[in-house]
Amino acid sequence: MINRRKFLQTSSLLSLATFARPSFALPKKTMYINNTDVAIIGSGPAGLSLANQLSQSGIKVLVIESGPLNGYSERAQKRNKVLDAGYGLPYTLGVATKRMTGGTSNAWGGVCPRFQADDLLCKSKFDYAADWPITYQELDHYYCKAERFLQVFNPTKQCSPFKLTDGSVNLAQKLRTHGFKDTAAASVTVNSDGDFQALRLKHSHLPSLLKNKNFSLITNVTARSFNIDTSGNVKSVLGNDDEGNVVKINCKTVVICAGAIQSARLLMLLNNQRSDFSFGADGGHLGANFMDHPAVKMTMFENPSNEMHSKHKPLPPAKFGQAHIWQWYGHYRKQGVGAYLPYVVQNSESNKDSLSKDIKSDDLAKGKILQFSILCEQEPLRENRFELTNKETDEFGDPLPMLWYKPSDFDKRTYQHAITNMQQFLEKSQSLKAAQKIDVHLGRHHLMGTTKMAQKDKDGVVDKNLKVFGSNNLYILGGSVFPSGGAANPTLTIVALAIRLAKHLIQTRV
Repeated sequence: MINRRKFLQTSSLLSLATFARPSFALPKKTMYINNTDVAIIGSGPAGLSLANQLSQSGIKVLVIESGPLNGYSERAQKRNKVLDAGYGLPYTLGVATKRMTGGTSNAWGGVCPRFQADDLLCKSKFDYAADWPITYQELDHYYCKAERFLQVFNPTKQCSPFKLTDGSVNLAQKLRTHGFKDTAAASVTVNSDGDFQALRLKHSHLPSLLKNKNFSLITNVTARSFNIDTSGNVKSVLGNDDEGNVVKINCKTVVICAGAIQSARLLMLLNNQRSDFSFGADGGHLGANFMDHPAVKMTMFENPSNEMHSKHKPLPPAKFGQAHIWQWYGHYRKQGVGAYLPYVVQNSESNKDSLSKDIKSDDLAKGKILQFSILCEQEPLRENRFELTNKETDEFGDPLPMLWYKPSDFDKRTYQHAITNMQQFLEKSQSLKAAQKIDVHLGRHHLMGTTKMAQKDKDGVVDKNLKVFGSNNLYILGGSVFPSGGAANPTLTIVALAIRLAKHLIQTRV
C-alpha cells in the first residue's frame, strides 16, 4: 500500500491488466490507490468537465489517462486502433481519438452549437432514431453552464460572458445579403481577448484543477477492467502502466469517458470477463448505433463581375469569420431527410490548396472566399457497430474492436438534399460562384451512439442518468450515449451532460 497523493504526484506511468495476460516480462508490481470517490476514465472534454464539477463540490476524483501528460505518444495512440470490417465504405478515425491529457480537445476546432429541441424527439415526431429520455428544457439549463466552462460565445444566448471580436457577426450579415435567410455568427470557444481560439483544456482548465486537493490525475495508465462484487457494484478499476505494472484503483463510483469506441469496448471486455452479469448488453445496443456527421464540403467566392457585388460590404482584409446557416435545419425530416447545418468560414488557409486555378491568389486574404462544411445528420442503425474480434489484440492482450459502417439510404438522402439545396441556391444567386467541386466525407470525427441512453434496458445501454443498466455505480459519459446525433457538433452537449451527471452524483453522494 502506498500513499495516494505521493503516488499520483510521482506517477505518470500506468495502464490496466488483470484478466488478460500482458506482453510484459513478469513479475511486475501491483500498485494500489485508495480513498477515491469517483474514478473517471479519460481526460477529454467529458472527463475533465465532470472532474471540475465534482472536485469543486468536495468529491475526491481521480482521472485516469492512458496517454502522456505532455506531448504525443505513438505507442499510446496505437491503443486506439480499430479494424475495418470492409463493410461499405472505408472509414478512417483520424483525429477522432487522442490518447493524451486533454483528449480530443487537443485537436478539435472549438465549434460549439447547441442541439435543437427536435433533435431529441426524432422518433415521436419523425419516426426514426429514438427519443432522448431527457427533455430539451432540462438540457437547455446545462447548456448555459457548459458554455461558461468551454468559454463559448453564443450569439443568441447570453449565458456566457465571453464576447467575440472577429469578423463572425459581419460574416453572418454578409451571408444574409447573399440570400441566406437564417444565419448567425458561429458559437465558438474564445480567449479572454474575445478572439476565436479552439480551447485546449490541458492549458485552460487543468492547472487550476491540479491545485484542488480533491482532484488527482494519473497518466500513462490504460483502464482495462473492473472488480465487481456479487451485487454488480464496481469495487475497483484495474489496469496496467506502460511498464506492465498492475494498477488497482479502489473507488465508490466509476465513470467511463473514453469516447464512443473505447467506452463500448471497456464494457464489452467486462461482459466477456463476467458471465454472471450483463452490463448494458441485454437490449443488443452495446457497440451498435454508431453515428458520425457525414459532411458536404465546398468552396465559394464572391463573383466580382456581378453588379450586385458592390452592394455587399466586404470585411476588412484578413478578417477571420465563422457563421452557421440555420434556415434548412430539420425542415425536411417529415420527408425522410435528416437535419443538416452549413458552417461557413471566411479567410481560412485550410482549403487553400484545393481551390480552382481561376481564383486569384489574393482573394483569400481579401475575404472573398467562403468555405462551406455542411454537417449532416446520420441515422443510428444497429448494423453500424463495433464488435470485439479475435483477429488482433492490443499490447495488453485485449481484443481490438472491429467497425462495420456504411451510410444508409437515409444518410444518402440527407447529404444529397443538402447538395441539391446548395446547387439550386447557386443557380439563383448572382453574387456567389462555386470555386471547387463538391466533396462528401463519410464523417467529421464526431463519434456517437455506441452506448445509447434509454428509459429501459431493452432499448439502450445506460439510463437517463447515464448509469449502465445492470450496475449500481458504473456510468458512461460522452457522445456514445446520444440516441440521435442531430447535425450540430457534439462537444457542447457532451459537457452539458457532464454537468448534469455531476449534479446527480453530488445529490446521491456517489
